[in-house]
Amino acid sequence: MGYDIGVSSGIFKAASEEGKLEFTGLAHKALWTMFKGVMFTQIDLESVSEFKEPELKKRMEEVRKMGIKYGLHGEVPEYSSAFPKLDCALFDEWKRSHDRFIEEINGSVGIEAKYLLFHASTSEPFLTLWQHFQSLKLCDIWGRLLADFLKENDSLMEWMMEKEFVTSILGRHVNVDLDYLKSQVRENEQKKQMNSGKKPEEIKMPSEEEITEKAKEIIKNRIMDALKTDDFTYGTERVAYFIIAKWMQNGGKTCPAELHTLWKDVTNGGDIGDEKFRNKFENWVPAVTAAYHWGHFYPERCQTPRKGIEDPKPLLKKGNLQLVFETPMAGSGGEEAVRLVRPTQIYFMVKAINLPLVGVAVDAEHVLSANVDPIKDIQKLPFNGGEKVFVCHVGYPSPMAPAHLPIPVGSEAQVYVYKVLWELRKKGMKNAVIIFERGGGQEPVKESILSLRLIVKYLDKDTLPDDLPEDFFGLPVGGPELTRQIVQLRDHALDPLKGLLSVSEEEYGFFGTAAQAKGKAEEWGKRKLK
Repeated sequence: MGYDIGVSSGIFKAASEEGKLEFTGLAHKALWTMFKGVMFTQIDLESVSEFKEPELKKRMEEVRKMGIKYGLHGEVPEYSSAFPKLDCALFDEWKRSHDRFIEEINGSVGIEAKYLLFHASTSEPFLTLWQHFQSLKLCDIWGRLLADFLKENDSLMEWMMEKEFVTSILGRHVNVDLDYLKSQVRENEQKKQMNSGKKPEEIKMPSEEEITEKAKEIIKNRIMDALKTDDFTYGTERVAYFIIAKWMQNGGKTCPAELHTLWKDVTNGGDIGDEKFRNKFENWVPAVTAAYHWGHFYPERCQTPRKGIEDPKPLLKKGNLQLVFETPMAGSGGEEAVRLVRPTQIYFMVKAINLPLVGVAVDAEHVLSANVDPIKDIQKLPFNGGEKVFVCHVGYPSPMAPAHLPIPVGSEAQVYVYKVLWELRKKGMKNAVIIFERGGGQEPVKESILSLRLIVKYLDKDTLPDDLPEDFFGLPVGGPELTRQIVQLRDHALDPLKGLLSVSEEEYGFFGTAAQAKGKAEEWGKRKLK
């Protein structure tokens, strides 16, 4: 209970030639922080193959006997090309990501880690999907073919057919020009009856309503056929996201109540059919992204589950493993493009997943990199939202992620980190692991652990940020350092008024005047504070 302070291990791929031995395997990584004044390590997992390290369980048991606790940071695109994309709507990628997700959970349970952490979104940003060539073989949130999902939700198919912003993505693969298809139906019907031997006056054409229905049926079949193929076009995931958004918005029989609530929590009840709302992607894409995450946890909640999908819930429970979703970082130029980045949005996702072992990790540096103010967003959490924050990543508050800069004692960075954690504490975060994520260099940690110990000390005392004492800044209470500063301030408080007063100005007191008379004014100025 309370706050655990820890440091991230770093990765083998980034180590110097001299230091690589320290990062050869999970056990070595876990031991790195022994020399940094903490007993908690966040191990950076570079590949699931690390779980095959010889005698790994025995080595990790020896680590635990030393009193070292540890969690794992799951694979990320910076050092693994096979990382799980839990928000992906591509049929084959969804299954591969789910299997990788399960493999990382099993590996973490096997070494008795406290938590396994994932970035909440690592897929291509929705905003730039039009640049990516993708398969038309899409899936719903449970990984099933989107075509099968549409069979269960015919009203969504009807809606989709009428929305050019959806059908235009299919391009040449599906002709959805209703008027053209109606003319084709009329022509074909006329030819059919004439070929049957009927005279022109005997031909009886179907009603306009019947022709329209037949044309729509053709479009439906073409869409269904296209969504079962491996044909490619640009940004196909957008089709699935638009359809799932409408499904969540509508609610109803086939949509779990949690996802309808999730839509309202994230979008404030927005309408995907409203162009102004839809074009502001950050309004609604996070809700659909969260729904795709939700689907990985509840394979049993769909009408016809996809075969071969393992349920992660029993695995987490068996290993008492916390699964934590972190605010991901954004790249320069794509600040608002990340699919799911705000702490509040990730909280609503975790609330919908509704499992005691699933929580949030807040990284202020990542949030800043997405052009979002972390403190303002944290303040929007419900009064008890901080209770679901299991992990915090802290460092010098640079928006140029990943900076991972140290936190000097007495610095502005130390005060800022305190303010972020203070806001989370006000929201109920009383038990969390606070990790300083190391950067590079000879000594990447420096004073950061000392800073964090002071931060935790005053968090536990519920000290307001404006009431932090001298001790927080590394100064002894009533010590000479503070006294010297006060004397300097008093001596120079009236400097802005020099030359403006009509009375004579005095620069020296009793001892200073005597020193000046003896020609010792400079020596006096240097020694007067000692």
